[in-house]
Amino acid sequence: MERLAAGIILTSFGLHGELKVKSLSGETDHFFRMKEVFIKQGENSLRFQVEGIRKKSGDIVILKLCGIDTPEDGKRYRGRELWVSREYACPVYEDEYYYGDLCTCTVIHNDREIGKVISVFETGLSHVLEVADINGVIVHIPFTNRVVGEVNIRENKIFLMKEAEID
Repeated sequence: MERLAAGIILTSFGLHGELKVKSLSGETDHFFRMKEVFIKQGENSLRFQVEGIRKKSGDIVILKLCGIDTPEDGKRYRGRELWVSREYACPVYEDEYYYGDLCTCTVIHNDREIGKVISVFETGLSHVLEVADINGVIVHIPFTNRVVGEVNIRENKIFLMKEAEID
């Protein structure tokens, strides 16, 4: 089962172990369809059934999980990532991508393979693809319309603009 990060647990909320969760997508509607979630703990994750959910404000929801019943229980998960099955993740629209999907792609420039995306991160100006070439050398490529042409998730390929200058 493929999982995607959906939120970050900010803190415990209330007296019954509810969790205050910040949505990573900024959207919260998809949280109300969730039946189970996984809290990432190092390389492992813990599975929980969703007992209840309510909207707090903006990109924050209050989540009640089975087995987390006190504020102390909830505080143990502060700062942890909340992962869900793809079916419960926020839907992506045209020209939107999950980082995990981008990290399966090969980057191609002028019919030449540059390397594979190993991570994506944000700067103040744009998202950046971190690409490892065949020798393991890391190249950073701005994920902008001026540099990136076509993104084909089905074929796991990202094509850069012909004019793009890549070091």
